[in-house]
Amino acid sequence: MEGPSHLDDIAAADVLGAGTVRPLAAGRVVFSQMAGSPLHTVSRTLAAWDERGVTASARRRIVVRRLDVLTNLAEAG
Repeated sequence: MEGPSHLDDIAAADVLGAGTVRPLAAGRVVFSQMAGSPLHTVSRTLAAWDERGVTASARRRIVVRRLDVLTNLAEAG
């Protein structure tokens, strides 16, 4: 059995703080298929969001740390 991942630590910290946690049990390949975008594009986008603190991703899991920012990005198109 695997121990807690880095994302579990992030989720625990966000739940205890004011942030909203939305863990997604899907990886970049699934998102690229859902979006109809190349895997490379999805990987670059998620990496940029990770750097900005919008998401945290590892091991085929993504935690949305800033749902408000992600919503604004989606609405801006």
